[in-house]
Amino acid sequence: MKIFRLFVIIIICALTLLPTSSGVAFADTRVYSDVLEDLQQDESFDINDYPINQTDFKLELLQLAEGNDYSLLVYVYQPSAGKNGMVAKKIRMSVDGGNNYYDYNLTLLSRNGVFFKYKVDNYVTDPASSVVREYKVVSLLRPADAALGDTVLDEHNNTISFIAYPVGWSFTASNHEGVLYYGKEALETVTLSDMYCGQLKFEDDHITSVIRGLLGNVDHYAMLHFIAFSLPVQIDKLTGANVRYVLNTALKTTTYPGNMVSEDTTSTSSGVISLSAEEHDTYQGGVFGHTYTWSQVMTKDDFVDNVVSNSSAFFRSDLTEGGSADLEGKQYVLCVTTTQYHLNYLTYDGGSTIMEERQYLTDETVLQISYMKDGSTYIRGVVSNYQSGDGIADNDEQYGPNAEWWENWWAELQQWLMLILLVLGLVLIGVALYFLIPFIKNVFKVVFAPFKWLFGGASGRSHTSNNKRR
Repeated sequence: MKIFRLFVIIIICALTLLPTSSGVAFADTRVYSDVLEDLQQDESFDINDYPINQTDFKLELLQLAEGNDYSLLVYVYQPSAGKNGMVAKKIRMSVDGGNNYYDYNLTLLSRNGVFFKYKVDNYVTDPASSVVREYKVVSLLRPADAALGDTVLDEHNNTISFIAYPVGWSFTASNHEGVLYYGKEALETVTLSDMYCGQLKFEDDHITSVIRGLLGNVDHYAMLHFIAFSLPVQIDKLTGANVRYVLNTALKTTTYPGNMVSEDTTSTSSGVISLSAEEHDTYQGGVFGHTYTWSQVMTKDDFVDNVVSNSSAFFRSDLTEGGSADLEGKQYVLCVTTTQYHLNYLTYDGGSTIMEERQYLTDETVLQISYMKDGSTYIRGVVSNYQSGDGIADNDEQYGPNAEWWENWWAELQQWLMLILLVLGLVLIGVALYFLIPFIKNVFKVVFAPFKWLFGGASGRSHTSNNKRR
């Protein structure tokens, strides 16, 4: 019996070392096995195809595999061989047939030269299932590092925290009669290379500000956070997008007397929001303030013309010079969410306290987009960095008499007055002619009566004389 048990154990161990892939052969997926050992069990693998280049910091996905401990393993070629401690941190993929794409964190398990093996955090596979599992991988992401030559602050003053490298492969896995098979085919994705994270500032009207001040709320405003970009593909209409971001809330308290400042209390929460071109949001800047309305997904021109640029008798809003430069060349805008800023002033016997609470977004990234083209709807995973705006408003709004609006109003009023005067003059002329025509007719009769008598009478006598001769 002991010999039989030993024989069974040996057989099981041997099976775990056999290749489990057809089409894309793959090897042992033990969590702590060496990455190069795993890769070399594929007969088509040639280490000479993957040279070291410590000035190349890209991430190239070689294979996905389901581990025998129900983990999902990621094998990556990194030419820099981990220089400066560079490792992949996230993988963007869909596991529901491409309907929804998410970012999953990665944990490094093994490294050998330019080859790295990671585990997808908090993901459980079922390698024994005969159902085909599909992993649509869009990109791999690593932290941005200025020491590696990365752009961490771009020309639009956006801070880049993670850099995305395109993958564009769809992997499949299925179990057939105890053997795990893998497949691999190309996946169509969209790359955003000119993404800009901006914000619009919505302030209160003067009356609301005074009321807030009397209640101890010294200052208040809201920020609309948006992402602007262009697409490398021609589409008919952008219909939706999924965006991931981190919401930060910071609280600062200053107490007088003594000027005691408490440490900033900051809380963060990440989330994914689905945006639609059919959904609209609004914001009103105070009781008597301007009301903004926007679609969650817009063209850049509609965003500028109908959201940013507004004008009324006592309000004006438009892009700043910097905002115009930031949006130049962009095609679409995603209106992500609004955040709040409050500055409260509290008084009490012997002192006072100022409480400053602000919210802001960081690490914004577009996970996927949906669009229409030639009557069909498509969902595509997006290759995009993680970026943060600089907090500086791209718009300038002012409450109070709008001189430009009043000038335009007066010019338009003058045109209307001229038109009214012209119509009124024509009416008066018509009325005058109506009453003067009978008088004019009588004048004409008197003036032309002698001529009629002279010429009309002579003509009559000549006619009578001719009749008598006959």
